[in-house]
Amino acid sequence: EVAQSCQEALDFMGIGAIYYTFDGEILYFNEALWQILELGAFFDSPEALIGKSIQSTVQYIRPTGEIRALIRERGAIKGHEYPVRTLSGKFKWLVADGSIGGRLDTGEEYIRLFVQENTAERRSVELLRIQRDIASALGAVETLEQAFGELSDILVRRTGFDCVCALVPDEEGGLVPLVAREFSRAFLAELSLINYRSPEMEILRRGALAMLNQSDLEHPRYVAYMREGVKSVVYLPVIHNGRPVALLLLASRHHPEIPPDARAVAEGIATLLGTLLDRIQARNEIREREKRYRRLTESITDYIYTVRVIDGHPAQTIHSPLCEKITGYTPEDFQRDPWLWINMVHPEDRDRVRAQVDALLREGKADPIEHRIYRKDGSLRWIQNTPVCHFDADGALVAYDGLIQDITERKMAEKALLESEQRFRTLVENAADAFFLTDYDGRIIDVNQQACKSLGYTREELLSLTVSDVDPRYNPETYRMVMQRLRDQGTVFTDQGYQRKKDGTFLPVEFRFSAVRVADGDYMLALVRDISDRIRAEAERRELEIQFQEAHKLESIGLLAGGVAHDFNNLLTVILGNVDMLLQEVPPNSPVHERLQEVEKGARTAADLCAQLLAYAGKSPMNFRAIDLNRLVREITKLMEITLARRASLSMELAPSLSPVRGDPTRLRQVVMNLLTNAAEAMNRRDGKVILRTSQRWIDEGEFPRWRVAADARPGNFVILEVIDNGCGMDDNTLAKIFDPFFTTKFAGRGLGLGAVIGIMRAHQGLINVWSRPGEGTRFMLAFPVAADADALEEEEAPVSKTSLQVPAPSLSRGTVLVVDDEDGPRLIAERMLTRHGFQVILAEDGPQALERFREDPEQYALVILDYTMPGMNGEEVLREMRLIRPEIPALFFSGFSDRFIAGLPDFDPPAHFLQKPFRAAQLIDKVFECLKISDQRDQKGEKNE
Repeated sequence: EVAQSCQEALDFMGIGAIYYTFDGEILYFNEALWQILELGAFFDSPEALIGKSIQSTVQYIRPTGEIRALIRERGAIKGHEYPVRTLSGKFKWLVADGSIGGRLDTGEEYIRLFVQENTAERRSVELLRIQRDIASALGAVETLEQAFGELSDILVRRTGFDCVCALVPDEEGGLVPLVAREFSRAFLAELSLINYRSPEMEILRRGALAMLNQSDLEHPRYVAYMREGVKSVVYLPVIHNGRPVALLLLASRHHPEIPPDARAVAEGIATLLGTLLDRIQARNEIREREKRYRRLTESITDYIYTVRVIDGHPAQTIHSPLCEKITGYTPEDFQRDPWLWINMVHPEDRDRVRAQVDALLREGKADPIEHRIYRKDGSLRWIQNTPVCHFDADGALVAYDGLIQDITERKMAEKALLESEQRFRTLVENAADAFFLTDYDGRIIDVNQQACKSLGYTREELLSLTVSDVDPRYNPETYRMVMQRLRDQGTVFTDQGYQRKKDGTFLPVEFRFSAVRVADGDYMLALVRDISDRIRAEAERRELEIQFQEAHKLESIGLLAGGVAHDFNNLLTVILGNVDMLLQEVPPNSPVHERLQEVEKGARTAADLCAQLLAYAGKSPMNFRAIDLNRLVREITKLMEITLARRASLSMELAPSLSPVRGDPTRLRQVVMNLLTNAAEAMNRRDGKVILRTSQRWIDEGEFPRWRVAADARPGNFVILEVIDNGCGMDDNTLAKIFDPFFTTKFAGRGLGLGAVIGIMRAHQGLINVWSRPGEGTRFMLAFPVAADADALEEEEAPVSKTSLQVPAPSLSRGTVLVVDDEDGPRLIAERMLTRHGFQVILAEDGPQALERFREDPEQYALVILDYTMPGMNGEEVLREMRLIRPEIPALFFSGFSDRFIAGLPDFDPPAHFLQKPFRAAQLIDKVFECLKISDQRDQKGEKNE
């Protein structure tokens, strides 16, 4: 009853309550919090939230788990404010008190949180802050444009408005954008078309704030707003002295209706703008008067001196009081020192000053001159001296006045401009990009050295050409249109194309055009970059991406093929093992014997297909040795001579003295025979030819993009085998699929085809390249790494009979064998084979069980046989554990994969043997006796040493 009363009190006071675990699972959720978060549209009742995650009730704006972390750290929180967004999308501020509680039944700690909404209070505070910030920002502005700029930044940053634009009346009675934030150029361009009858102008004339929601904007007259993604708009006319001066457009892309806080901000802005405009106007009037007075006083820097002339000689010089402002000397200083006027002139300029005076006295006229003087404080100034002569009635010179103007700033600007031009010229001449300056008609006015170098012209030759001479796309009319657009828009135009060089070839380039205006007209500036290397790099990158995708595809298919082959080999082990034992039990004249032979034949065919799958996956058994490729090719052509002769003539171009290659002769024969068979079957003409060619050369990494490359291939010396035919050839679509497993253009049922070839090449760290064209034939190029030891050519060993059964030496005991395999079939068939030959067999279905049985009596086992690829603990891990118990225990691995899986593992001591699935009884028993014989020999050797 107390709990029920507390709950009702909390609901009555509008205080939300939620209990939840530290993992976020809700234990209790009251009605008040249900209403605060407006969950009625999403859940049936507060009770429906029990057991759900707290994150399913609200969207957190701050990092998830913030409150849990604070309570965990402090033990409790009080008055913690945080923002959330409800599931319906509303933004709210919540204030929470929380502590840790404990469940009576389990003692598990949980969080007790009591929540109230304070969105309205936060909005009021935020509104006051926004208005304060707006007033503060607008207090320092001097122009209406600055005011709108500051205002727009604050509105976009601090309110629910996403974009703002200030429109001002133009001379034609419309509105044009003055300041804009977050609107697109296309939208602003449409706003520039607002005329006297537009809705915006009607709102401005009324002078009252207007709001449009999403439903209002669906009217066709507001189609531009819909294209812009705007959902609601506020129009705020700005009125000053009874006259509309601007229209402020505030828009939201997220809210179908203007949020209340944003609406309050918009209404508060109107008062601020009216006061602001009065203040700006008064301040600008004062500043304008100050500027006019300052310009007037500062502009009067010139002074006049007068020289009286008697009998053609200077008699008296009078300087006006303003002379001190330019020279630092007073009129009295000039009176005390009659030579001051010439002594203050820079020594290098004195001759020109004297020449001017001589011309005035002798001819009664002289041109203005510019020269340097030293002021009284020692600083250097530039002045211009402009003389005016006065004559008497007889035409005699009686005086001349001189106007002295300080031109130091102009001279400094000219010097800076000259230096800037020189720096620009240096930069342009040394730039890596070509530089072109053209006129309005496309005539080339100036170029830099790189332009000459890239196109092969001299500077003089280029200056006699037009743009269309080096880029035929731009005829004079097109070029003028581009230049006009750039000049009007003031933008930079980027383009890619080709420039024609002097030798007639074309250079791929990237252009950057911009219009420039100087005193004598408009020009086009073009920076042109040679992108040959970029295009080449992009082509190489695309090729590498294609190769990577191809390698990834082959790897994925290879993994699938290897896994399928492994599982099939396990199944075939059971089939072939049972058939093998049945054939030994059934009399040869029995009808069953013949059927068993058919079963064995089919199983062997399936085993061959598994071998092809392993070859494609690069996981087939390999017997690597140094091989003379020329000799291997000759042997194969002798075997296939009759087959090939019926379809095509065969010729060989074998390079002498080839280095041996490292490979498996059986697999290499398979590759060559496959390619020769394909070449012969591609012939549909009487004059068919097949060429076998060998060569040797170095292949570096830069050539790899032209080849299909094994993942572990390395640059080096390669022996290359080419198989060339003039048969029907292949199109690009067929060529892209030839290495897919089981793909063929002939009849089905022929095995993996070229898929096995590429698997074998990967296993040999080789390269392969194919060229083909319909009607012209096909060329396969195979590159094999040269063997590390060029003198280590080995003769092939005679194949061991698969049906021979070695009889164990009398000295070898048959003992107990531990067989470990996670598959029932191979485990049981191995048991039957071993039992028939006198062995005692103990079985284990996984690694842990095998170790358990081995630990019971390690010395009873003569041999352990382990499947290599068991789940959990594989065969290698099990054997290592066993040899910690009994180091010398003989071991035999078998697997549906090949012995290449264990070739890279650390060596075992004593070595572990390997048998590939599927196997026959004879192969298993031979391998078992081999392991026991080696173990017996090692034991006997140890006894002798003792």
